[in-house]
Amino acid sequence: MPRRPLAPWRDVMPSLQTGDLIFFRGPGWFTHAVDLITGGIWSHVAMVIEAKDIYPELPKDQLLLWESTTIPGQDVDADPSHINLTTGPMLVDLASRMENYAERWGYKMMSARYLHLDRTEEFRSNLSAFVRDPDVRNAGYPSTSGLLWHYLRERYTVTREERTYFCSELVAATFQAAGLLPPNPTHTSYCPRDFSERGFVPRLLRSEFGQEIYFGKTS
Repeated sequence: MPRRPLAPWRDVMPSLQTGDLIFFRGPGWFTHAVDLITGGIWSHVAMVIEAKDIYPELPKDQLLLWESTTIPGQDVDADPSHINLTTGPMLVDLASRMENYAERWGYKMMSARYLHLDRTEEFRSNLSAFVRDPDVRNAGYPSTSGLLWHYLRERYTVTREERTYFCSELVAATFQAAGLLPPNPTHTSYCPRDFSERGFVPRLLRSEFGQEIYFGKTS
């Protein structure tokens, strides 16, 4: 991996927009397992979403993080028909979540990747509809004990029938719903590496992902 400047995470947050990606390298065994299986350096990927695209009643400048994870989080959705999940897809406040990742949970290296795209009303509307879908929000997170099996089987053969999402699968499914990615390959065939500089994703819209901006703990 090339040597790169490590910016304080708070300096990167204000420039983020809907569709930008954040990558995480965790401190535990799961990171090493993902490295070994996928050939990447990131164990987790999540999507930034501007609150105004989902909930007009929230502050217009508030940023949210759309992620599927096993780490408990407080979903910002106030709709009682949705479950505040402890695992699986959740939409959480970006600043609070990043403070936990960087300052409390020991994530020493992260990166952001800007999505350069004309964010049309259609793109934002389709993305919002997917994020607000109760079936998506109430989905779970697959068993990590079957990580290798899931990856090899679903990347190269068949899709998973149960309604669960690994982190990169949620990102891929969201982009597919928004029209950025084609329906095939299926969302279950994606891993964090695919969305990083080391990978490749087939985009339908005129767009590109920028260079990764590395950042970490503020001190």
